[in-house]
Amino acid sequence: MEEIVDIRDHIKLLNTKIDRIEQHLDIIIKKINVMPHIISMLEKLSKDSPINGTNNNLLLDSDSDITLKDLEFVTNEKKSISADDVLTDESDEEYAEALSINYPIYRKFNCTIYTSMEQNRYSKIGNFECTFVKRDVKNYILQAISTELTVHKIKYEILCGVDNSSYRLEKMKDFFLIKINRNALLSNDKNIRPIVLKFNDKEDANKIYSCLQKE
Repeated sequence: MEEIVDIRDHIKLLNTKIDRIEQHLDIIIKKINVMPHIISMLEKLSKDSPINGTNNNLLLDSDSDITLKDLEFVTNEKKSISADDVLTDESDEEYAEALSINYPIYRKFNCTIYTSMEQNRYSKIGNFECTFVKRDVKNYILQAISTELTVHKIKYEILCGVDNSSYRLEKMKDFFLIKINRNALLSNDKNIRPIVLKFNDKEDANKIYSCLQKE
């Protein structure tokens, strides 16, 4: 008799969990249905966001050290997303947060990375492919992996949402630069130097810069 009661309790618990799962599925389906609208809205915000600052210095694509004289990085003003623009639900905060951030986790960005030397000197590391990946439940990183044909692949992991002063954007004549401070680089090397990401595409630079700042 006790075994029958125990089985009934287990069945009741399973039914409760199934109801819970069905509720979450309903929430997720509703949010998936509005994703095209939210993505369209965020893409429009990204295109409308200008890159401030001009500079006549040149960043040379050579294997030798280069000098960026009087290079001043201009931090873009961060655009905020109002609560009315994002579908949220208290029972599903994690999903709502990922939806509002809208990290392009399946998109690949190409750039050239330079490392800081001294007195505004930067040395070319090589060509890299960048992708946003999840570090844990709530945090994202920008992972940059070298595309050079070498035995050991060089990889940088850049933390998102450290603070706005950790990421600086500069518009040059024919390309765009994003400077990454040391505190935003995920590394066990205490002597790691700041790096500079060079993009030829304005939209890519804006997208990367915008997502890096998001907490």
